[in-house]
Amino acid sequence: MDRLAHAQISRRALLQGTAVVTAGVAVSLGGGSSASASTRPTTATDPLADRLTLATADLFNQSWTQRFVPGIPVRYVLAPLAAAATLTMSWDQRLFRVRSVIATTISTVRQLLPKSSVLGAVEVQVTPDVLEIAFQVETLNAYPNENLSDPKPATLVLRDGDRNELERWTDPLTGSDCLAWGVEGSVSWICHEGWIVPARVALVSVGPFDAPANLRVDVSYPDVPSAPVLVDPSSPEALNPRAVDAVAAPLPGTFEVVSADGISYLSLTTTAPLPPDTGLDLLFEIDTSDASPRTFEFVPRMIISAPEGGHDMRNTGRLSDFPVTPSGEQLSSYELPPTA
Repeated sequence: MDRLAHAQISRRALLQGTAVVTAGVAVSLGGGSSASASTRPTTATDPLADRLTLATADLFNQSWTQRFVPGIPVRYVLAPLAAAATLTMSWDQRLFRVRSVIATTISTVRQLLPKSSVLGAVEVQVTPDVLEIAFQVETLNAYPNENLSDPKPATLVLRDGDRNELERWTDPLTGSDCLAWGVEGSVSWICHEGWIVPARVALVSVGPFDAPANLRVDVSYPDVPSAPVLVDPSSPEALNPRAVDAVAAPLPGTFEVVSADGISYLSLTTTAPLPPDTGLDLLFEIDTSDASPRTFEFVPRMIISAPEGGHDMRNTGRLSDFPVTPSGEQLSSYELPPTA
């Protein structure tokens, strides 16, 4: 059995008893947490295509007309080493944070202490018994300033004891044409007769180009309030659902609500592009807010989905909304509903 095949088998066996996730992003020993990120394989033209797995971030050029998907290694399977070597990795600290470096051997998983560490770079010693290296990586969302002018590609370099290069990988940072757009969604959750329901659902386009038609906003909540009304958030009606003009101009969106097993499922779809700084609001006619919410039997939620592809979509971090704390606990207090 060759070394690389042995690395794959050893990794599967070790993962049964450890918290190391070398093919993904989060790697932890003895507790702690790490933010997750999407991963991508290297391309066939990469010199280490079969032995690297990458985490990715979102990036645009300054004019928002090209999209990049910068990558950083989270898993590196080593070729056989005759002697100890030095592994150096550098990255753009605006896009990634590396928390630790983990080495996997046939029988152990251990954290490697850096020989040197500066902002955006780390260097560790790798002994010949190491089969693969995992990097605990956190992907950072640069929004709303993710149109960086001078992104630094991630680089991985393995050197022998005389500092001769054994292997090198550099992220190509290849761009593709786009017209970047983004949206933010939010919900004003209130407690009505003990049930947590939406009083307002807001969708706003943040540009820089128009958000496309066929965006979808899905909201689910206890089947308590009546159907909402759709309004332009810049109009006077946005302050009071009772004031909506029945003959107002058509809005660039439609919605429907269906109910099943005590849950309402609302789906809003945009029917035309949304220019920057425009949007849509759904207003519910709710008059009271209680102080004592029931314990969740079902967690209400709002989730925004892009049209098929979504290549040009920015990661605004505001594509979902749940009435919970950052740690996932149910909120204990809620806002009053909007009034005129």
